[in-house]
Amino acid sequence: MFINISGLPHRHGSVYGTTGGTKQVANGCDIKPSVAADKPHVRILAPRLSSSLYTLVMVDPDVPSPSEPKYREWLHWIVVDIPEGSDSTKGKELVPYMGPQPPTGIHRYVFVLFKQNGPMVEGTRPTRCP
Repeated sequence: MFINISGLPHRHGSVYGTTGGTKQVANGCDIKPSVAADKPHVRILAPRLSSSLYTLVMVDPDVPSPSEPKYREWLHWIVVDIPEGSDSTKGKELVPYMGPQPPTGIHRYVFVLFKQNGPMVEGTRPTRCP
């Protein structure tokens, strides 16, 4: 699955892409769990004019299903230090990708992109925003 995130440097971007075949993926789009089994290829669409770095977090907000969300949010993936105008393969994976859990039924995914103040350093904790 290929995912593009656009709208930077604005606060609200959009997500779109393809499943590798002919199906278009966009905000609110349904895809089969088998398509989400493999790690998506996520690109941050922005000109590479700065040395800005980003953190990408992917969660499922209603596990195991939207009709019975007893576990609520489920963390599927965290990638840090993604250069602006690049893709997730250029960052560092803090939490390896996990496909749909359970691997059947309906799942919603939320991608959240955070602009970092600088590179992530191992062993440090995030600082509080002023």
